Amino acid sequence: MPSEEIPVEGTDLVNDACVVIVTYNHEEYIEECLERVLANDPGDVIVVDSASTDSTIATVESEFPDVDVIECEQNVGYGSGNNLGMDRVEAEYVVVLNPDTRLRDDCLDELLQPLSEDERLITTPKILTYDGESINTIGITTHFSGLSSTRGFKKDPDAYSQEDVLTGVSGVCFATTREVYQELGGFEDEIFLYMDDVELSWKAAAADVEIRYVPTATVLHDYPGANLDAGKLFHLERGRYLILRKYLGAKGAALVLPSLLVTEILTWGYAILQGPAGVRAKFRAATNAFSTTVTPVDVDVRELVEQLDDQIPAEDFPIAPVFRGVIRLANKCYRTNISLLCK
Repeated sequence: MPSEEIPVEGTDLVNDACVVIVTYNHEEYIEECLERVLANDPGDVIVVDSASTDSTIATVESEFPDVDVIECEQNVGYGSGNNLGMDRVEAEYVVVLNPDTRLRDDCLDELLQPLSEDERLITTPKILTYDGESINTIGITTHFSGLSSTRGFKKDPDAYSQEDVLTGVSGVCFATTREVYQELGGFEDEIFLYMDDVELSWKAAAADVEIRYVPTATVLHDYPGANLDAGKLFHLERGRYLILRKYLGAKGAALVLPSLLVTEILTWGYAILQGPAGVRAKFRAATNAFSTTVTPVDVDVRELVEQLDDQIPAEDFPIAPVFRGVIRLANKCYRTNISLLCK
């Protein structure tokens, strides 16, 4: 049974906010997640279940009868699940949240407050590991080659104590207005897993929507770690290729071709190190992405890449020091390419 807690009194923004949570076999998390969400006193909560086979929905319906539930007939993926939830939202403000999380007190209030001053904004919180002992991520780095990484991984939980403008928002948790979410078109339905938040960050950059880090809003997330196996490599690379096709196109890709070639060397090198499974994953990602229909975005490529990261933070990747040296060398190539492009 949910523990009895006195909800914190929400502000007008929190009361006019809807939290959307997409679940898939999250029975071990959903009860505590919803307890903490409801303790923050939002106006509405929507759970979108992607065809769970466990007791996730039974728990929600029996223990949290005021939570709105959308049941999918099949696993539609994280991004598409959020889009389905957003179609039902009537509140002015929306919060996207992973189910394997716990909100700290006043998290929603802190996360939403900046939206009262600037509605063309996405806010993202400080995301700690589930035990609260280190940082999971502070937004994400969003590199113009399509690569991305967590920011601040394993750093002290008291680090990153100042507000900041970021290039990428973490899909674990963020807030914006319903109007901005609809303007951006939400998540890309073609991206099933992992790169959905990266693509949304590119959308925000293309539309001049600022991503702001709010350190006073804190979320605990049961992050499994930064291990990158062949299965995850497939989704990451497929998503990266789709993003590049969508936002750069052939002409834009030609402008940053040296950087893209360097990135291919890096990613193929990593795939080869994973053995035959990694090579197959990389090859499948490319063939799948380039056979998928995408709708190009009309955007000034020079202006877009200037809003994205031009450096890959080598320290954020779980790799040997020698490979961090390779990334630093790649960063020199990236910087040179961008400096010539944006003269």
